[in-house]
Amino acid sequence: MFDLEHESNWGNGRANRWWEGLPLEKKQAYEKVVQECQKQGIQFCFSMNPNLASRRLVNDDSPESVDLLFKHYAWMQGLGVKWFNISLDDATGGVNADTQAKVVNDVFHRLRARDPEAQMIFCPTFYSGDGAATNQTSLGVDQRSYLETLARELDKEVHVFWTGDSVVGKITRRAAESCRSIHNCGRITGGRWYEHHVISGNYRLGEFQGAVLNAQLDRLEMQTRTRDRNGRYLAAKLSRTVPLPIERLDAGGINSFAEKALTNSAAPAEWGDKYRRVVEHWRTTLLTNAEARN
Repeated sequence: MFDLEHESNWGNGRANRWWEGLPLEKKQAYEKVVQECQKQGIQFCFSMNPNLASRRLVNDDSPESVDLLFKHYAWMQGLGVKWFNISLDDATGGVNADTQAKVVNDVFHRLRARDPEAQMIFCPTFYSGDGAATNQTSLGVDQRSYLETLARELDKEVHVFWTGDSVVGKITRRAAESCRSIHNCGRITGGRWYEHHVISGNYRLGEFQGAVLNAQLDRLEMQTRTRDRNGRYLAAKLSRTVPLPIERLDAGGINSFAEKALTNSAAPAEWGDKYRRVVEHWRTTLLTNAEARN
């Protein structure tokens, strides 16, 4: 979509004027390509990178910007195109996962409203590696936080470009397993349920689960304080028998260590069997009390 006909230096910021309409002659040329692909049974995918060497960022929280971008996708959809891509790689501006996801979701939802078979592919700014290690880049953006935000905010039906361990290279089994681990609470294949190898989250939730959990947010504060109170009680009792690695909190801090203590199946060797017997005793006690209350 760059105006290379008049701007030979595409990186000067003047060639990528994605918010403008295309000249008629150029539109007709694109339409011929689409039509020929359809004749030959080739699946044409329409793609744009609005932030690459551009003086205007598409994810500027402006509804007008999304409207101006979408007009190009609507044009292609009118030609029968079903696959679309928004690429925001190699851009030095607008590297914000939250606003990027909003733009991609918005365009995708508009396309789906017109055609339920429409598909969207998104190429994020960081499209290689697994994000397991925090990495402050030259762009001033933490890659891990960026990828985690995308995992939460991007529509789950949007396909994502990923090139494996590096920008140019093979997608190895190790890299695939690492991404799977981050996607699934840090668990690994063959590992125990509460065996978390990297700090991660549960990114497996679908829309139904999200809706059910969203309705529980009103109870979150009350439940958190109850869990904190019970955790402190449990820690006080356990501390009389065996020292536990309970984190220190600031005044008024909230803790969720009760469940960690009761489900810790990989206690350090120095705690020994005594620790395990104590935890098992409290687990049985809590279950017995719960049954009695019910």
